[in-house]
Amino acid sequence: MIAYTGRISNFMRGYLFQHTCFFFSFTP
Repeated sequence: MIAYTGRISNFMRGYLFQHTCFFFSFTP
């Protein structure tokens, strides 16, 4: 369960990071 939670946490972190970079790439 711990490993599963860590995997989800890591996935969400990467997902948010990717979308944050995507958002900022469009801001002037």
